[in-house]
Amino acid sequence: MPTSRSLRPTLGALLISLLGWSGLSTSAEAQNAHWPRQVRLGRMLIDHYQTSSLRARALAHLQAQGALAVDLLPPQPIPPRRADLQTMLAQIAYIPPAPEPLVIEPERPAALIERVQVIKKLERSWFERSYADVQWAYIGSNYFTPLDTTRTQVLRARMETHFGPPTRTLAELDADQLRSAREFIQFEYWFVLNDTIPVRIMDVNGPLERGLVFASDQRHRDQLFELRQAFLQDLLNTRPLTPYVDYYYNQVSNAWYRSGYDGERFFLNRIRRPNLTRGRPWLNTANR
Repeated sequence: MPTSRSLRPTLGALLISLLGWSGLSTSAEAQNAHWPRQVRLGRMLIDHYQTSSLRARALAHLQAQGALAVDLLPPQPIPPRRADLQTMLAQIAYIPPAPEPLVIEPERPAALIERVQVIKKLERSWFERSYADVQWAYIGSNYFTPLDTTRTQVLRARMETHFGPPTRTLAELDADQLRSAREFIQFEYWFVLNDTIPVRIMDVNGPLERGLVFASDQRHRDQLFELRQAFLQDLLNTRPLTPYVDYYYNQVSNAWYRSGYDGERFFLNRIRRPNLTRGRPWLNTANR
C-alpha cells in the first residue's frame, strides 16, 4: 500500500538517527569519571562494538526490506472526519471581522443666540446697575481655535467692523483707577445676549498677544466655550477690517503707546503719558 511504503523511509530514518547516538554520552562520561582509567577504556570499547554491531544489523535489515531504495512520497491530506476537527481547522483559517468604525459623538450644538444688544459707551451705567450682582466667570485663549490663535489687534479691527467702537477703553479710566489697578484692561466690549445673558469681551494682554478674554455670569460657566463660539463664530469672516486707534499701556515697562490699524497696516507707536481727560485718541495720518 502506498501508505506503508511512505512510512518505511520515515521509520528507517528514525532508526538510523537512534543508532547514530553514541553510547558514551557526555552524561555517562560524567557519571564514570571516578572509575579507573583502564576500566573506562574497556567500557568504551564495549560500547563502540555494540553500537557498530547494532548499526550493521539495522542497515542489513533495511536493505533487505528495500526501504532505502523507495522514493519519498508527498504527504497525503487527511480528510476531517470529526466535527471538532472541522471546527479546529475553521479556527486556524479564521479571519476576524474588521472592527466597527469608531463612533465619535458630535460636538454639543452651539448655543442659540437670537438677540444681541451691544452696550455703547454711554450705556455703561445702565449695564453696571442692571448686572451689579453678577459673579463673572472667564475663559481665555486656552484652546487651539482661530479665535484663540489670531492676533488680538486683528480681532480688535474685526470687532470694530462687526460691533462698532468698544464699550470702554483705557481712556475711560481716571487717575485713581490707574493707580489702583493691578491689571489694565486695554479695551472692553459689553453685550446682553437673548435679553438676559451679560457678556464682556476684553483685551488684557495688549495688541501683540493672541485671543481675547470672554466672560459671562457664572451660571453659564459650563457653557462658556459654546457660548463664545456661537457668538463670535462669524467674527473671523468679517470684512473689511475697520481702522481704529487705542491707547495701550505696558505695565511692565511703564510705557504708553498708540495702537491700532490705519487701513493699511497695524501700528504700535510709543508716546508720552496721554492726558486721559481728553478722552479716546484720534486716528490721523501721523500713524503711517
